[in-house]
Amino acid sequence: MATAARLEIWRGAVLLISEHPLRGWGNAGYLEGMAQLSAKGRLDPATSNYWHAHSDLLDAWVRRGALGLAALLAIYLLPVYLFRHGISARDPTRRALATCGLLLPAGFAGFGLSYAFMAYSAGVAAYTGWLCVIWGLYVSLPPSANYSDSSS
Repeated sequence: MATAARLEIWRGAVLLISEHPLRGWGNAGYLEGMAQLSAKGRLDPATSNYWHAHSDLLDAWVRRGALGLAALLAIYLLPVYLFRHGISARDPTRRALATCGLLLPAGFAGFGLSYAFMAYSAGVAAYTGWLCVIWGLYVSLPPSANYSDSSS
């Protein structure tokens, strides 16, 4: 997809968000809203060929409103909370798993800036699946691996 097309889709999403920032448009409403913007000449008609906003943050906000945006941010920030103490652990396995747990949402948030991966069930499954695997390994470590430099 061309950068200009992506920017135009983002512009359309921002226009729709400005109309309903709290409640959003829903799935069907987003498509209808983009089509209306195109019909009124406010948006390039080619943008109506895309069913998502090509940005996880914009897509969550335009479809599900401020609560949807907050939920997506919470999904990205949950691992930061869960793995925060493991980063300073002396045990290299715990530290490595905590690093993985922090890089997972950073990666998804990063490439979610230019594509709506969380709009696909496969994107959600990949994120939650890997988060569960990393968390399962992290919590299965022996308690002696819990010691952190910050608590001494």
